[in-house]
Amino acid sequence: MSKKINAIILTMMAVLILPACSYSQMNVVSDIEESFDGVEAIVVNGRFLEVSYEGSPRATEVFLSAYLESNGEGGPEIIYKRDGNLLKVEVTPSNGGWGNYRNSGYISLVGPETVRLDLNTSSGRVEVSNVLHDEIKLKASSGKINLNNIQANEIQFSASSGSISGSNLIGQVKGKVSSGKISLNGVEGSVDVTSSSGRIELNQIEGVAHCNASSGSISLEQVEELGKIKVSSGSVKAINSGLGANTDLHGSSGSFRINTFSNLSDLNFRLNASSGGLTVGQSKGRKSLVINNGSDITVRGNTSSGSIRIEN
Repeated sequence: MSKKINAIILTMMAVLILPACSYSQMNVVSDIEESFDGVEAIVVNGRFLEVSYEGSPRATEVFLSAYLESNGEGGPEIIYKRDGNLLKVEVTPSNGGWGNYRNSGYISLVGPETVRLDLNTSSGRVEVSNVLHDEIKLKASSGKINLNNIQANEIQFSASSGSISGSNLIGQVKGKVSSGKISLNGVEGSVDVTSSSGRIELNQIEGVAHCNASSGSISLEQVEELGKIKVSSGSVKAINSGLGANTDLHGSSGSFRINTFSNLSDLNFRLNASSGGLTVGQSKGRKSLVINNGSDITVRGNTSSGSIRIEN
């Protein structure tokens, strides 16, 4: 009797395991290698895949290399469409939604530097390098965005949850991340970035830097001019950064530590703190600190609970 029971159990286990093994096997769904000439704009929705674009000064065509593996039938696939000078590439949803599909792959593009880009992913990585255009838009719901050697009138990026990093950027930079980190190093142009929960790091900014962190910290170094710097709960530290007509410090709970190369005697100051200390050079105050040096420029600051320290 026990042998029969064991045989029944083994048979039931085989019935359960074999389909699972078959379901988990990865199969090639899309394998694309194509070239396109005359492309001036590219739109990509990579969903869960890594998306990259690399510009080359010698390239005259756009080369698309895309690959996708999936473990089930009726799963997602990569499709592309040419519409005039616009190239669209996207990952289509599976027949039954994303379900329990396991997927892996990438969408890689190489082409001219002068291409307009609009790249999106849901949970993948976006990488862009060596691009020159009027406008660049990048979006990742949950993933990473990496920018390098970009020149545009306006560079826009956003991420719901993830990190954004950029280096050697020329143009006006606007970015937002709901939960994560923004790190920019080497920007010729103004910067306006927001982080709901996370950290903002800016270094070597040749322009005005505006930063807003609801919960987190802001670190600034070698910024030409501090703009509107706002932190709800956290700290702000600036090193070797300038003050000017755009400088406006706001904090609900936290501290400001500003080390500046600007001549303090060339500026007026109007600082307020509900609870905390205020310091500008050798001048100190508790609730309010107003310094009138007869300047046309007034640096403003207000913190509900915290301190503001500005010094050379």
